[in-house]
Amino acid sequence: MMKYQILGIDIDGTLVHENARISQQSLDAIRAAQDAGTCVVPCTGRAWHESRHVLECVSGLAKGVFITGATVTEVATGRCVDSVRFEPELAMSLVRLLSDEPEAVLVHQEPNGAGYDYLVTGRGELTENSRWWFESTGASVRHLSEVVLNDLRHTLRVGVVASGRRMPGLVRRIKHVFQRRVEVHAFAAVQQPDPDDSVHILEIFAEGVDKWRGLAWIAAERNVEHGRIATIGDEINDLSMVRHAGCGVAMGNAIEPLKLAADHVTENSSEDGAALAIRHMLEGLW
Repeated sequence: MMKYQILGIDIDGTLVHENARISQQSLDAIRAAQDAGTCVVPCTGRAWHESRHVLECVSGLAKGVFITGATVTEVATGRCVDSVRFEPELAMSLVRLLSDEPEAVLVHQEPNGAGYDYLVTGRGELTENSRWWFESTGASVRHLSEVVLNDLRHTLRVGVVASGRRMPGLVRRIKHVFQRRVEVHAFAAVQQPDPDDSVHILEIFAEGVDKWRGLAWIAAERNVEHGRIATIGDEINDLSMVRHAGCGVAMGNAIEPLKLAADHVTENSSEDGAALAIRHMLEGLW
């Protein structure tokens, strides 16, 4: 019997490496945790529809934390059971600020309300990486050169995909203008095969949105104390859940701030570090 009742696991850079597949070692470790009575929860920056082909090999998943905590969704059905959306006026202010960037503004919508996944707007161009991502995940996309408030009623995230060199300046600008009204993350995007240029994604959420928020919602539903939650991740959007969990684990390939906040550091994703961490939990070492 593992002492952690909930195990939140990131996908990219944690459960999957460059081939975007979950290894057999990780699948076996997840099944062992489930057999020990632990509720395994995928916690990802991806939307549900972007995660299906990765998670379809994992049985027994009830709910997941998607879009960095903006939604809690049933893994089997895609039904959203909890979400945090932008106030349309705030979303509009963000879109206007980003509209003059060289890259298109990507507005991630709650599809059950909006009827589609992404609203692409602004005066910039859609990057090849974004085109590839939309095609590979089957995302439904609406293009609008100009938006009105009604178009933004179901907004979960606003962002751009651009060169990593420009991201620090964009982050500083967003934080300066909006202060604590938004949560801002910037990190390397999932790259298209053989990319010509490494790109990063800027993601902006409503205040209070992070993966820990989603996990805490699931914990409250299951009446689980926060000290009985374990988490594994690698990126800046995993920081909240690694910091607040009873056992927070950073991957060997994690960014340095995450390693500093974690209780433990495991091996790299290419070396099945998530599976090793789960085994340590099962054995009572962590």
